Amino acid sequence: MIGSSIGRSTLARFLTQAAVHLRADSSGYIEIGTVRCRPYSPGTTKGMFRALTSRYREIPVGTIALEAGTAAIAKDRFSLEGRTFEVIAPMTPSPDEYLRRLLVREVQQPERECYLAFKPGGYDGASNNEPLPELVRVLPIPFITDRPTETVVEREGRGIEVARLKEYQLAEIAIGFFSQANIARLIYCLIISSGITPTAEQARDRVYPRYRFNGAPSYESYQWSAMFPWCVGLVEDK
Repeated sequence: MIGSSIGRSTLARFLTQAAVHLRADSSGYIEIGTVRCRPYSPGTTKGMFRALTSRYREIPVGTIALEAGTAAIAKDRFSLEGRTFEVIAPMTPSPDEYLRRLLVREVQQPERECYLAFKPGGYDGASNNEPLPELVRVLPIPFITDRPTETVVEREGRGIEVARLKEYQLAEIAIGFFSQANIARLIYCLIISSGITPTAEQARDRVYPRYRFNGAPSYESYQWSAMFPWCVGLVEDK
């Protein structure tokens, strides 16, 4: 009991900031509580933690210390003094530690989000009219990076040219989005800045650029990403 009291007293002095703990569900990010914490900048985070996957080797990665009982998982978010941090992976504490450390990256706003445009129910493709799609927001928000690519195209009157296409690499996508049923219904994808909610009419009328898969989705086997293992490339559909 004495040891526990000392531990709690130490935590009260050490964890001096409060953060809102957020977790994604089917409608967005919901608040699941407020926790005491202490963030650490990327400069104080051990280099070995940045080698979880190649995508984290070139971005700032920090840590946040929390009370050991905090039930945080990958892709959870913490809002702290106007900044948002996303959990890359929880770092399991030793049994005698009072703290839980999380490997995190800071989310820059506005961020890019992905929407999947599905064929509506009953649509068989026989109509000449473009269907009004069913839009599904991909949550938690994937880790999206730019990956420019080139392709060879034939231009009328100009022969063959090399065209530069806009491509995105999407990673850390929940397993349910790439079911066989979803892939069979998928028409195209949208990449939209956060804060904007596209409508089915806007998608149909090409208000936003459309993207298609550049290759099949791949499955990542990292233990920390078991809940969000899918990765896919998207290229602009001209």
